Amino acid sequence: MTTLMQRSAAAALAAAAALTATPAPAAARPADPRPVRIQIPALKIDAPVIAVGLGPGGALGTPAHTDAKSVAWYNRSAPPGTPGPTVMDGHIDTKRGPAVFIHLDRLSRGSRITLVRRDRKRVAYAVDARRIVNKDRFPGTEVMADHHRPELWLITCAAPYGRHAYVNNLIVHAHAVR
Repeated sequence: MTTLMQRSAAAALAAAAALTATPAPAAARPADPRPVRIQIPALKIDAPVIAVGLGPGGALGTPAHTDAKSVAWYNRSAPPGTPGPTVMDGHIDTKRGPAVFIHLDRLSRGSRITLVRRDRKRVAYAVDARRIVNKDRFPGTEVMADHHRPELWLITCAAPYGRHAYVNNLIVHAHAVR
């Protein structure tokens, strides 16, 4: 049978142990690989990234038509730095003037692109190629194919301008570099 003094001593020891014990490590937060910025030094681009899904009719979502400064990341594509395609798009212009990807056609083979993730990791890419395709023949299967390496696909509109929209897309393809 314990006495009041023993219970008090036990409580004091427990309290002292709690004060001197090494705290348990906090559970590690999982990395958040979602992109939050895109940087293209050759074009002086340092822009915010927003996540989008598919829009009406299954079309890739874009920033709002009035948002000239943001780039959209398709949230069902690979996060930056992970194997598979990271797909992003942005406007070439808006009714108010030039937009973030106005000079995307100036990128050349080897140009660098950096994506900054929410977990602050930076993923660098080097441009492999760029091409213009008619929107009616957009190579969605090729863009979304898993080539077993981290890839980046940037998409914007390209001339000519039809009755209500651009007829073509400019597609820039890049791969991750160390």
